[in-house]
Amino acid sequence: MSVAGQILRKQLVKKGSDITVFEKNETHYYQPGFTMLSGGLLGSKEEDVVKASAGLLYRPVESVFDEQINIVRDEVGEFDPKQNKVITKAGKSYTYDYLIVACGNKLRYDLIEGAVDALNDPESSVGSMYDFTYAKKINQLRAKFNGGKIIATQAPMPIKCAGAPQKWVNLCEESMRVKGIRSACDIHFYTALPAMFGVKKYSDELYRLATSKHIHAHFEYDVQKVDHQRKKVYLKKIGPKSTKNEVVIESFDLLHLVPPQRPHDFVAKAAFCNDAGYVDVNKHTLQSTRFSNVFALGDCSSLPTSRTAAAVFSQSPILVYYLERQMLIDAKTTTSTSTATPITTTVAYDGYTSCPIFVGDKKLMLAEFLYDGQVSETFARFVDQRTPTTYFYYLKRYVFPHVYWNYVPLAQWFGRNGFNPPHFFLQTPSLSSGHQALHKSH
Repeated sequence: MSVAGQILRKQLVKKGSDITVFEKNETHYYQPGFTMLSGGLLGSKEEDVVKASAGLLYRPVESVFDEQINIVRDEVGEFDPKQNKVITKAGKSYTYDYLIVACGNKLRYDLIEGAVDALNDPESSVGSMYDFTYAKKINQLRAKFNGGKIIATQAPMPIKCAGAPQKWVNLCEESMRVKGIRSACDIHFYTALPAMFGVKKYSDELYRLATSKHIHAHFEYDVQKVDHQRKKVYLKKIGPKSTKNEVVIESFDLLHLVPPQRPHDFVAKAAFCNDAGYVDVNKHTLQSTRFSNVFALGDCSSLPTSRTAAAVFSQSPILVYYLERQMLIDAKTTTSTSTATPITTTVAYDGYTSCPIFVGDKKLMLAEFLYDGQVSETFARFVDQRTPTTYFYYLKRYVFPHVYWNYVPLAQWFGRNGFNPPHFFLQTPSLSSGHQALHKSH
């Protein structure tokens, strides 16, 4: 189940909608916590990690479902938006009045030659924080590391939280200092980006911090292959200045991989998706540009903003608002819901997202911005947020997980608005009874 799906469902239930959710998974994970796990913030001993992870990083999926939601324990096989149908892999067909796609993206480790074998080999020195099992592995590798070359990578955009890969690098560097072996460690960060971060204000400071810690940053490189037996990683130079066959081969003693991330196949082939396979939505309303009764948010959408939980906190009330608007329009017209209906209003998603970046030593940089990288900081009156603080660290480490499990399922948390719903969210009427809203989670 995606973070987007977790956030959205209760908001719809509170509005009185009839919801069916397609959910095959038995466990829901707090994905933003994987950096804490892999970086050692939950402990290094296996028994400590197991104890800390239970309840904090995962819970039974039923615990975050409202009892009013209809749950279908099956995977979606395909969408047929022209007929308003969802067909499951088991071959069963469901008809909807309105469809919300919130299924996240798929981790494609298989697109890196040798990566899956390396990650699944318990004897290899390769791990990844983007998967719970692999995050536990990289945490153990980090804890047992005694010196040598550490290589960390970052895949091309879009990925979940573009700042996450360097969070692990920073926490790893700190742990080597704490163990007293930092001088024996050579740390390299290979990123597909042309800079440390997509927003210059934060990028410049992150680069300065990395340099001060002797973390070697290499820009515009994409991992092509991993040979875990020979401990070699192959990185292709990308970007406008790269040559066609320019590949760097690095040896490593510890490798942290970030996988390419792509839309699920059942999403990418749908008629409401763009050429890249993402649900093509209006970036301000989250409504499909092709079918007015289809909406999407989070990683699987075409929204040109960073994929984070904070972004979805801001997107979800906007989506609910426009879903209700569309229902009112449909109730007053005989126009088919399969033809996009333009809506004029001042309510708009501005691209807000936030990336809390661990920099080590119990400090964190809280990057906040809108579309086009426009800085928009919640605490700007008190601090320049490019400066890492302990206060932000404790927000990320303790407050955000508590909020996620205890207030998000109740639709009582609205991101940077805290417990205060956006003014428009309170003004929208309840969803019309008799409408069936299908929600695809994953």
